[in-house]
Amino acid sequence: MMRMCRSTIEATESYVVPFVVSGTMIVLGDVICLPARRVARWEASRHRVQQQQQQARTTEAGAD
Repeated sequence: MMRMCRSTIEATESYVVPFVVSGTMIVLGDVICLPARRVARWEASRHRVQQQQQQARTTEAGAD
């Protein structure tokens, strides 16, 4: 990574481009991680529903 920054600085003769690229990567990482909490909640609720369905099936099987 350091080599890439150094070569970018040498090619552009400016520190602006590496800082802009780094900032863009940080923002992109944040945007990608934003829906993580919503997805985790969805997965947890889906798991709860599956457990409830499985318990209902075992209860029905035990009642027969």
